[in-house]
Amino acid sequence: MRTEIESHVSLSPFAPLPPSNTNIKKSWLSRTTPELASLRAARRANRPASTREQAVAQVAAHDEIEYAAGYWVPDMRDAGSLEKLRAWNGEWVALATMGWVRVSRRVEGEAEGDGVRASRFPPRGEA
Repeated sequence: MRTEIESHVSLSPFAPLPPSNTNIKKSWLSRTTPELASLRAARRANRPASTREQAVAQVAAHDEIEYAAGYWVPDMRDAGSLEKLRAWNGEWVALATMGWVRVSRRVEGEAEGDGVRASRFPPRGEA
C-alpha cells in the first residue's frame, strides 16, 4: 500500500525531477482543497464549522506556514542524490548522505530563482 507522500511523488527511473514551486503547489498544498470545499458546502448557513472542517483547515494553514519557511526535499536535480534516494532503505542516518534543497514560496522582489535553495539535512538551525 502506498503512503500519502508516495502517491504525490513520482520517482521516474529515467530523469531527475526538479523540485519546483509548481510541483509542491499542485501535489501537496492542494491536497486538502477538495475536502475542505465539500465540508464548507455541506455546512448549513449560520452554523459553526464542524470538527473535521476545523481540522482540515488547520492542516491547510500549517502547510502554508511551512511552505513559507520552506520544505526540505532531496535534490532530485542531482543524479547522485537521486540514486541514493532510490536506494534509500528508510533509515534516518542515510538521509545525511543525500543532497537537499528547501523549496519555498518565492519572495516578492526576489531578483531570480524559483524559491529553491541549497540546504542540508538534518537541519542545523540555519534557514
